[in-house]
Amino acid sequence: MQRLNRKINQLVSVCVLRSLLVGVLLTLSWGCASLPQSFPQPTARVPMSTQEAVVQFVQQHGGYYADEELIAFVRQRGALLVQQSQRPDLTWAFAVLDRSAAEVHAFPGGQIFLTRGAVTALQDWRELDRVLNAVITEAAAAPTAVHRQYTLGQLFAVSSAFPAVSWKNDETAVFTAELDGLKQMQPGYDLYASARRQEKNGDLTGAIRTYLQAATLAPEQPQILTGLGLAYLQVGDLPSARTHLNRAIRLQPDYYLSRMGRGYVFLQREDFPAAIVQLEKSVALLPIVRNRFLLADSYARNGQEDQALVLFRQVAADDRRGKLGRAAAEQIRQLEKLK
Repeated sequence: MQRLNRKINQLVSVCVLRSLLVGVLLTLSWGCASLPQSFPQPTARVPMSTQEAVVQFVQQHGGYYADEELIAFVRQRGALLVQQSQRPDLTWAFAVLDRSAAEVHAFPGGQIFLTRGAVTALQDWRELDRVLNAVITEAAAAPTAVHRQYTLGQLFAVSSAFPAVSWKNDETAVFTAELDGLKQMQPGYDLYASARRQEKNGDLTGAIRTYLQAATLAPEQPQILTGLGLAYLQVGDLPSARTHLNRAIRLQPDYYLSRMGRGYVFLQREDFPAAIVQLEKSVALLPIVRNRFLLADSYARNGQEDQALVLFRQVAADDRRGKLGRAAAEQIRQLEKLK
């Protein structure tokens, strides 16, 4: 078995590893003002249920925002406002996504998502109620409708007809403090967007410098820390990458991209069991070509050839014309020779 493992390890050439690194880091099309057309899409082997689609949507839009107090407050206000809606009987759910674009999303059955950018754009608690009232009314009128996306302007345009619901003084104080905190961090997120542009243009040194400035102005923000960690991966600074990705995961444990980056760090350090743990979590959150390829490679180098072949075959089928698809096809040929 040890001899076989050594052979498998030799199969992954320097070129493949370099293409893996590029493939992983090209996944950084998240958290900007709009979702690019090239955003990695999950593999759809069977029709997804509504809930599966929601889970993947959350991952594609930055994951849940890592502020439990803010999310709890939005949920509390939403639960109160639905009582005056046409359908208080729906299974309502409210959450905030870690995404800068100011958007509100409604899914069938009363699942409502505000983005961090949408909350930041509000002026006060009254505007939060107006937005929630409007989207609740829209969702209650058509509870089985497909996913709908709204701008704040669209919701404000229809929100004036709703009666006000009183707030307690301590509630307004809590929300005002949360909103002030978000607005104070906005310059950090503006720098984060600048770092993303620098990274896209190939200026990794400048991007890292700007990410660090962003992390100073908006401390302990998982999106910024993940961006910084993955930028460090691109320049080969594994210790710094690990530090920032670990901090991002501590704050936001259930985000596929930070888990994928952490898995890649372990893979580069040849700690294959640890890489498998992280990459399995990433794939469970959002199965895309890149994390499945990395997981397959980790399986292969850990002596788990059968699991590796299953994933390599998926990647080869899903990315036939891409670099990772071709690399997966080559790995399949080499592994099958050893069987």
